[in-house]
Amino acid sequence: MRLGIVLWADRDIRRLADLAVCAEEVGFDDVWWPDHYMHRDVGATLTACALATERVRVGTAVTSPLLRHPGALASLFATLSEVAPGRIVAGLGPGGWELPAQLGIHQPKPFTATRDAVEVIAALLRGERARAEPEATFPVSDAGLDYMPAGPVPLYLAARGPRMMALAGELADGVITHSLSVPFLERVVEQVTAGAARSHRPTGACEIALWVEIALDDDVDRARDLLRARCLYRVGGEYSPEMIPLYGLDPAEVMPVREAVRRRDPDAASLITDQMVDAFAICGSVAGAADRIAALRDAGVAQLILSVGHGSSAAAVKAVGEAVREVVT
Repeated sequence: MRLGIVLWADRDIRRLADLAVCAEEVGFDDVWWPDHYMHRDVGATLTACALATERVRVGTAVTSPLLRHPGALASLFATLSEVAPGRIVAGLGPGGWELPAQLGIHQPKPFTATRDAVEVIAALLRGERARAEPEATFPVSDAGLDYMPAGPVPLYLAARGPRMMALAGELADGVITHSLSVPFLERVVEQVTAGAARSHRPTGACEIALWVEIALDDDVDRARDLLRARCLYRVGGEYSPEMIPLYGLDPAEVMPVREAVRRRDPDAASLITDQMVDAFAICGSVAGAADRIAALRDAGVAQLILSVGHGSSAAAVKAVGEAVREVVT
């Protein structure tokens, strides 16, 4: 099982590069950066981190083709591959809450937009000319890069619903998803496998990467309290309500959280129950974490992407990496 970590571009870019170096030294395989316009630019961040490290893969978890055109994204990842050949990963998704709420970017068909974007980006990274029908989300015409990436650039898709999971199986090298619930992960495997079959791809062509919030503390109640706010958008974000029972949660408890998130209730995190935390996070002792990670591996998870929250310190990255690295290996 690969071990990754999510870091946030919320400070001076030189300190971000230092965090990536810390993650590499402690044994992480991948360092992922969310792309949010209010943070440091993800392209500059990835460049600094790629230059500062030697072994880890660095990638976006995730960037949106609604924020950056697929042609520009292909150029970004191809350029980064020259900095760190074979160590760049392109994580893509329709975007976070800030696109419609703050930037006025609305996309009524996020699934279609993601599919169209992946097809353009993949073609450009293969050195091909990209073309799309006029009605496509991105109606490119004979677009192409004038250089080839220096190494392969795997494409990962963020997915919370069955259609996007199947799309990842069909077109991508990996799927980034959430929830530690075994029934949910069984659905992920089922949909990814079905998507791969439609494209006549072998089983395992698309690996399952699970983004997990984590807080290690022998006092599990204290750990859960630390995680409530960090799980808010996992519970109250955008996804099909049909997934709620697969998370092992009660729709009657989840829907008030979603409503509170949408009206920007400052007390929304108080609605996050212990069961909601456990559905999306690893908390408690290292021994307990080991048991949960073993179950995830058995359920088909190929990569664990850990999040220690905004404002992550080098000490926090080191502590989590040292504790979990032994369990994963």
